[in-house]
Amino acid sequence: MKFWQQLMLPGPAGHRQLFFRDWLTYWFLQSSLLLGTGVWLGLTRKGFWGKLWAIAYSSCHQIPSRSFFVHEHQGPFCARCTGMYLGAGVGIIALAFKGRRIRWPRLSILLVLAAFLVFFGLDGLNSFAQFLPDKWQLYTSTNSLRLLSGLGLGLGIAVIAMPIFNRAFWREGKDERILNWGTFSLLLVFLAGAAAGILSGWAPLLYFSFVFTPLSFLLLLILLHTSLALIFLRQDGQAKDWGELRAPLLLGGLLALLQISAIALLRYLLTGTWAPINL
Repeated sequence: MKFWQQLMLPGPAGHRQLFFRDWLTYWFLQSSLLLGTGVWLGLTRKGFWGKLWAIAYSSCHQIPSRSFFVHEHQGPFCARCTGMYLGAGVGIIALAFKGRRIRWPRLSILLVLAAFLVFFGLDGLNSFAQFLPDKWQLYTSTNSLRLLSGLGLGLGIAVIAMPIFNRAFWREGKDERILNWGTFSLLLVFLAGAAAGILSGWAPLLYFSFVFTPLSFLLLLILLHTSLALIFLRQDGQAKDWGELRAPLLLGGLLALLQISAIALLRYLLTGTWAPINL
């Protein structure tokens, strides 16, 4: 039977069975990801910091006046995106230790997260208004506000996304809330401390955020694409352990690489440069 026909064989309970355990499928996904990563590394900016910049290039304007610096070294993400992916990454890592929980937190926590979303949207619109002809703004936007609004939204993304990821990945999810007020309060205190360190200009923490946020962005994309692939292929909620997710995660990584590469290529073709967007 041909390889592409195997991918569409009907499985039990109305599922389409994707043979992720088949060695040929695994080899194909692994080889494609390695080849794609090699091409991406060869075509993007040189050096370690250049690669981090290239990751952020696909999703952030990287305007210098709205970014953090250490010794004239600009971070790959702007202040708002730095906060967003710092909050999302810390949230995903912390909530991963809570196990395979599939229920969202109680309404009171969701309302706080909704307030963070409103703050993010209002400050983002107010900040963008600076570029309008009349420069109409409710207040003067600062990198401090951008960082804080990003942290709140990023944490909200993690809290909402983790139950979805757990439902998509695991056969036996825990019917428990992903977050309670105790853990939520600890996360808020931790992120507030991180924000204070970044805004104080503490170089070690700034350098850490410059590395952590692109990796957090990649992690979020991989988990998202893996979940979407499993749902689309009707293989969601099937894995018993991480070993059964190796091939789906490779597929998610490949899709994430394709997304980053396609958007970065389009931006480069339109601007002709790796420099920040000049508004």
